[in-house]
This record gives sequence, structure tokens and C-alpha cells, in this order.
Amino acid sequence: MDATTILAAIGSLVVLLGAAARLPAAAAEVVRACAVLVQAVAELRNIARRSFTSHPTEEGLAVRQRPEITGRTDT
Repeated sequence: MDATTILAAIGSLVVLLGAAARLPAAAAEVVRACAVLVQAVAELRNIARRSFTSHPTEEGLAVRQRPEITGRTDT
């Protein structure tokens, strides 16, 4: 091995160790981002469920409270 090869190996090792040292922080950031994404998807799912689920008692209450809809005045 000549000096150039040794210096190249040392330089490569320094670069690889520097990148390896940043991997845990980057992996933690990815996990945090995924947790936020999962929370947003769960919230979106809950909103979609609420908006597409009918609530007959609430609708009936809304109709009884607004006689102009039914035309009835005996509420």
C-alpha cells in the first residue's frame, strides 16, 4: 500500500464515521415525522367518520327547534 491509498482510506473512514454518527438523529427525526403523520391521518379519519355518520336524534332536534323547516308551530 502506498501513502495515497492509506490517506484515501483514512479520509473515507472519517466521512463514513461522520455520516454514521448522524444516522441515529436522522432516524429519530423520521420516527417523529411518521408519528405526526399517523396522528394527522387518525384525525382525518375521525373527521370523515363524523361527517358521514348520520345522527337521527341530532337531526330531529334541529328540525324541532326550527319550525320554519317543518311548518309546524307546536314545538
